[in-house]
Amino acid sequence: MTDGSRASCSAAARKLPVVATAANASKSSKPSNDIIHAPYALVICIVAVLFRCVHGIRVGFYEGVLVMKTFLSIGSGPGIGIATAERFAQEGFRVVLTSRDPAKLAERAKQLEAKGYAVEVRAVDAGNLPSVEALIRATEDEFGAVDVLHYNAASMRSASIENQASDTFVPDLTVNIGAALVATQTVARTMLQRGNGTILLTGGGFALYPHPDYLSLSIGKAGIRNLAHGVFETFKERGVHVATVTVSTLVSADSPEARGIAQAFWDLHSAPRNEWKPETTYPA
Repeated sequence: MTDGSRASCSAAARKLPVVATAANASKSSKPSNDIIHAPYALVICIVAVLFRCVHGIRVGFYEGVLVMKTFLSIGSGPGIGIATAERFAQEGFRVVLTSRDPAKLAERAKQLEAKGYAVEVRAVDAGNLPSVEALIRATEDEFGAVDVLHYNAASMRSASIENQASDTFVPDLTVNIGAALVATQTVARTMLQRGNGTILLTGGGFALYPHPDYLSLSIGKAGIRNLAHGVFETFKERGVHVATVTVSTLVSADSPEARGIAQAFWDLHSAPRNEWKPETTYPA
């Protein structure tokens, strides 16, 4: 499919939900998935496959309607963040990019839109926990569900315990692990309720080999790794995959490393359930 045709399809997909079930049409309240009769469910599945094969748009079934699947990136930096968002966009996801200053993402969003991808830009401050929770709830309200959450925010402060100002420890840890906990907790409520979803966390080699000059980042990455491992089994039993990529290399914008890490995240998400795992490392 050409970029032009993909763009027109993506524009149309922003108007989804597009297909409602008979149960949806007959009830004024929100329908429950378990009341959809098998023939209608089969039609929904066929339409979803057609959207994917013909238009390159990945759609899912949510509260009685088909909606375009949504990838939410918290911390859409120029390296891992954008590369991972683009990798999921290539698979037909709507991607929601976020930053404290959304204007900084405008050019990158335009580049992705020019390739025919469905892209939205929103503001969030990972240092403000209510802001993170509000972002997720607003995204769910607007698009129906967050199918994949990618937490990529980090405070990259270079400081040892001897020279780091004491009033910066809590703000650093709020970004490095606190907001990841809140994001996971918030998005997991609806993911666990519907029995599917993926939560991806950008980890780091400092979790395994802490650096004295990046102490707050090292503690944060250890927290990210423990978060993924800590909830992996209980969430897996309920259909939600939580996983981290432990990154042990320097990453720059538009680099092979960024694209390789993005692929590692996609591989985690797309793995069959019997092959789910809480962590992979890059480089392997």
